[in-house]
Amino acid sequence: QGVTFVYVDSTVGWRSVHENQYESAGSSYVTATGGCIATSGDYKIHKFTGPGTFTVSGAGSACGSNTVEYLVVAGGGGGGGDLGGGGGAGGYRTTFPSPTTGGLPVSIQSYSITVGAGGTAPSGPNPGSPISASGSGSSTTFSSVTSAGGGGGGQSQFPFGGSVGANGGSGGGTGAYAPAPTAGGTGNTPPVSPPQGNNGGGGGGAGPGYPAGGGGGAGAVGTTPPNTTSTGGPGGVGVQNNIDGNNYYWSGGGGGAVYQQPPAAGNGGLGGGGGGGKSGGPEGTGSAGTGGGCAMNPGTAGTVNNPEANGVQGGAGGDNTGGGGGGAGHNGTAGVQSGSKGGNGGSGVVFIRYKFQ
Repeated sequence: QGVTFVYVDSTVGWRSVHENQYESAGSSYVTATGGCIATSGDYKIHKFTGPGTFTVSGAGSACGSNTVEYLVVAGGGGGGGDLGGGGGAGGYRTTFPSPTTGGLPVSIQSYSITVGAGGTAPSGPNPGSPISASGSGSSTTFSSVTSAGGGGGGQSQFPFGGSVGANGGSGGGTGAYAPAPTAGGTGNTPPVSPPQGNNGGGGGGAGPGYPAGGGGGAGAVGTTPPNTTSTGGPGGVGVQNNIDGNNYYWSGGGGGAVYQQPPAAGNGGLGGGGGGGKSGGPEGTGSAGTGGGCAMNPGTAGTVNNPEANGVQGGAGGDNTGGGGGGAGHNGTAGVQSGSKGGNGGSGVVFIRYKFQ
C-alpha cells in the first residue's frame, strides 16, 4: 500500500492526496513442483514412486497454507526361503489428515525425496553356512521424515535350523525351522512416535506342518501359528489412508510358508503383502497364500507344487505399497533352492498434499 502526502500550510498541515493498493509479492498458498502432480478440489497431491525433488517456490502464509501433509512408506522386506517367514512391511509414517498441531511447515527450497526399494529374497543359504534373514527393505525419506525398511523374513535350511525375522519398520516373521518358540523381528525399529510398524510373527517347532510366522504390518502384528498343524501365519494388515483420493491400504506384511499337511500358507496382509508358498505332498496340494489387496498394486500369491521338488515360491509385495514378500515353501533339497525363493518386498512411495487455492 502506498500513500502520498503534501504540506498545505501551517493551518491545514499535511494532507493525503494519493493512495494506491499493491498486490502482495508472495502467494498466500504453497506452490511447488516435483513428482506426478494431481489436483483434488483445492489441493495439490504430489506422488513420488522413485527418487526425485519436491521444490517449493512459494512458502505461503497462515492465511492460506504454509504446511504440507505427507505419507512416507518404505520398502518391504523379502520373504524367507525354505519354509520362510513373511517379510515385514516397510515403515509407515503420515500426517494425513493433519493433526491438531498442523502439518509439516515448508520453506522456499528443494527437498530431496528417496524412495526405498523392496528387500531381495535370496535362493537360500548354502548347506552348513550361517542362516540369516532374507533381505530387508530400504528406507524412504522426505525432509526430516524417514521411514525404515521392513525386516526380511527368517530363512530356514533343512535340516540345520532357521533364523528369526529381521527388525525393521515392521519385523519379519520367523522361519519354520528355528527353535521353538522363536519370536519374530521387532517392528518400529528405530522407534518413532506414533509407531511406524509392528512385530513379525513367531515360528519354529516340529512337524508335520512347520508353519512360519507372518511379517508384521503397519496396522497389526504378523500372526504366530498357534500349533504345528496350523496354516502359515498371515501377514499383518496395513493401514488405510486416502491421501491420494483412494481408500487404499499401505504396508501389509508378507504371509508365512507352510509344509505339506496344513491346508494353506499364510495370506499377505491388506496393503500389498505377498502370499506364502505351500509345499505339496501325499496329503494333497492345499493352497498357497493370496496376495494382500485393497492396495495401489496388490501383492501376488505364493505358489503350491506337487511334487514339491519343482519349486515353491513366495509371492512378491506390491510395487509402491511397502508390502512384505511371502515366505517360500520347501522343495525337499537342502541348501540353495533356485526354484524356491521367498517373494521380494514391494518398493515404497511418497505422497505430499497441500492447499493451493
